[in-house]
Amino acid sequence: MLRATTCNTVAVLVLVLVLASASARAAELVVEWAPLAVAVESYQVERRVDDPSESFRLIARVSGDATRFSDRSVRLGVRYCYRVRGVRAERMSPPSPELCSVATEPAREPEPAPEEAAPLVPPLDT
Repeated sequence: MLRATTCNTVAVLVLVLVLASASARAAELVVEWAPLAVAVESYQVERRVDDPSESFRLIARVSGDATRFSDRSVRLGVRYCYRVRGVRAERMSPPSPELCSVATEPAREPEPAPEEAAPLVPPLDT
């Protein structure tokens, strides 16, 4: 029989999603959180596609000192939801509130205007 346990101190994790980079081949969503007030051994990052019928799945375990995770397994145009849990002595904190975002192409900066080329032939002195 499995039983859910929580850390002695209930704390809420605050998540921030940042689109770090994307290209036609790969995209990356960065999940950031504020550390818990109590020391934890690690954090578990969970993800699901934004569909209530989908379950969250563990995608990473990071050290207790970490406050961000880069998810490089996302696909462009897909909306993902994340949540994070702190782990201490085999106990888990309640999950953070979920935060969702779509992996999209980043806005491209306009290319600089080409410099005016110097004339190949100097003007004639008149």
